[in-house]
Amino acid sequence: MKRIEEESLYALLIDVELHWGFSLNHFLGTKSRPALRVIPPTTLIGALSYPLAKIKGWPENLGSVSSADRLRKILISVHYSVIWGHLVTYAEVSKIFSYKVREKRIISDAAAIQKVYAMPGTTLRIYYIFSNVAANMLGSSWETDLMVAGWSIVRIGAKESLVSVRDSRLMDVNVIEAKGFMDTKATIPMDSAKNIKGNFTVEEVVDWRKSGVGRYFNAPRTRIAQPLSMLGGPEKVKVLPDLSFVYRVNGEILIPWIIASKGE
Repeated sequence: MKRIEEESLYALLIDVELHWGFSLNHFLGTKSRPALRVIPPTTLIGALSYPLAKIKGWPENLGSVSSADRLRKILISVHYSVIWGHLVTYAEVSKIFSYKVREKRIISDAAAIQKVYAMPGTTLRIYYIFSNVAANMLGSSWETDLMVAGWSIVRIGAKESLVSVRDSRLMDVNVIEAKGFMDTKATIPMDSAKNIKGNFTVEEVVDWRKSGVGRYFNAPRTRIAQPLSMLGGPEKVKVLPDLSFVYRVNGEILIPWIIASKGE
């Protein structure tokens, strides 16, 4: 495995307040469109890439993948945590319209569409960890460009999943030795953990290290664990890392992603 702990690392921290929650569905779901209960790294990468592409003048797509794939290639780790508030999954019956091409007619149906709702004021903290390769791709203004892009995030997930950015800042990343169980309330890559104790949710998501953003058909997947947000505030879990080191950013422990097989 490449010794990431020896590189110069930078963290972009972004605090966002949810307006009502977010809409993220399993991309191979049924008509009922079951909701993802956690936010995949690909979605977080896309949220930052949308304004960054406008700043840098990038096209929306790069062939079969999103322009967000540029950002994916310079990221070392992606995490988020609920720093205040509570999230709950709820399904409401909605009317669905579709068009029958051969019959040239519109049909309608009804299904329970799941979304993740947030109590008022629920705030997330997103962590983007970059290596010094960021300067090579983004140029001499990379620090300013990243912070401005952070302030310019408008949504996380579907177009109606609007957020308000409360803070965007660059922070130092401290690489520290992993010793026994360590407390965290941020996203945990399951292949980087030997054991987890506490209350958390596990979801299977597209593996951002191996699949281009937007190229999800037959894409490799991985599992992530997300500590549960209890009513009114976050809850930490105890993680036994499967690595010799972890990151500490702004006082929070982050369990690194193993990127030895990260796709290009």
